[in-house]
Amino acid sequence: MWFVGIDWGNRAHEVVAIDETGARGGTLRVPHTAEGLAQLVHWLEELTTRPCAGAEAVHPVDPERVACVIETSSGLLVAGVLQAGFPVYPVNPKTLGQRRNAAGAKTDQIDAFLLARTGRSAFGLLRRFTLPSPLLLDLKDLTRDQDHLIHMQTRLVNQLTACLNAAYPAGLTLFSTLQQRATLLFLQRSPTLQEAQAATVEELTAFLRTMPYFPGAVTVAQRLSARLHEAQLVVPPATARAKAYLIQALLSQLLPLLEHIAGYDAEIARLFALHADHAVFVSLPGAGKRLAPRLLVGWGDDRERSTSAASMQGLAGTAPVTWQSGQYRIAHRRTACDTSLRQTLHQFAWHSTEKDAWAQAYYTRKRSEGKSHSVAVRALAKSVGARHPCDVARLHPLRSAHLSAHLSRRPSGAWARGGMASVARYLLVAVSVAEASAARCEQPTLARVRGEGPGRGERVSQCSSARPSLAAGGRGTRFFSFFAKRSFFSFR
Repeated sequence: MWFVGIDWGNRAHEVVAIDETGARGGTLRVPHTAEGLAQLVHWLEELTTRPCAGAEAVHPVDPERVACVIETSSGLLVAGVLQAGFPVYPVNPKTLGQRRNAAGAKTDQIDAFLLARTGRSAFGLLRRFTLPSPLLLDLKDLTRDQDHLIHMQTRLVNQLTACLNAAYPAGLTLFSTLQQRATLLFLQRSPTLQEAQAATVEELTAFLRTMPYFPGAVTVAQRLSARLHEAQLVVPPATARAKAYLIQALLSQLLPLLEHIAGYDAEIARLFALHADHAVFVSLPGAGKRLAPRLLVGWGDDRERSTSAASMQGLAGTAPVTWQSGQYRIAHRRTACDTSLRQTLHQFAWHSTEKDAWAQAYYTRKRSEGKSHSVAVRALAKSVGARHPCDVARLHPLRSAHLSAHLSRRPSGAWARGGMASVARYLLVAVSVAEASAARCEQPTLARVRGEGPGRGERVSQCSSARPSLAAGGRGTRFFSFFAKRSFFSFR
């Protein structure tokens, strides 16, 4: 087998191949063009026919005899290599820094050789990369690009806030939110305090009526006029005139940016509704229209990737890592992870406190222990944000959608007091763990099981009677019956 290290670049790619004994099989440098990619594919095809060290047989073209190790899992280079049928094994770029020699030498060819050597020595630990479905690829690109636009919006809003504080402080208090369309259009219409004070109540009313879904235009116009004519901080005229140009420049960028972000929301919602796991991720408590697609993108289509909560916690960076040397031992934040998924999980954990009683109780308990807001959210993301969606997404998409639809009907009695989001989460996790235990004979680990009430076992039994795999008996059935007798449980 040949291990090929590819050090990719924006202009050229350096390629080094070694066999199972570590002997070099050749090097190549190709430009980042269509001709260069074709040359690379042709070189890899020839490499598969060569015998490795100690062998004399000539093999036919077999892409499986080549393992391409590269520092990225995206881009045109990876797509071209995968399209040609060659397996790709992504490696974290920080791995090469640990393998460089003490002399500190670094070149593109050295990096390519280190990648090939990493594939040879740690091949059993690498995970083969597979492209997700085209629908999920579109969702991934759209959500990541929208995140960049939102960061641009935040930067522009901060600059506009600083500008208004310096020359137009009243503009920050006229409306409830600075980045809403009505506020930005008003500031564009009156970039200085003098121009805003010159507007009459009738003119303000006419302006507000041009805004869609803006009730009480007359009352708001009167309140704006009164606030504008209150005592204001004195701003030098020269400063007001100079900052007015900056305000107009920032507004000319913010207004179209808001429209583009709204367009991204519409396209993401349209594509998200077409995915088979749409009903599962929408049912998560506090996911919302923006977090639900991002959670789907983070988990992906490959169910083998999320077979355990620990693997997803490591990928998202919500699980800490241990640093131990002798008697010194400390746990710290994981630095190598999917930062986009980590941010999504933290946001999902915080928003789940508004919809899920269990998440709110967990967050409140952490704050009562003296933890800060960020520490409590990180702990909640590790428990709820990683374990729950991992177990839900492990279900078959059709079964997940069916069970979510079954739980959408409002129950009565003790089930209603727990909240529909909590019921759906607990029952989905119970079914997933029971089926996994029946298939792999693995006992689920629960640190605490609490609460018991009338009428809880009856509703679960309705779901279990419609599932032959659980009704047939066995170890998984016993675990499911155990969960059916309890209403609340939490992971620790």
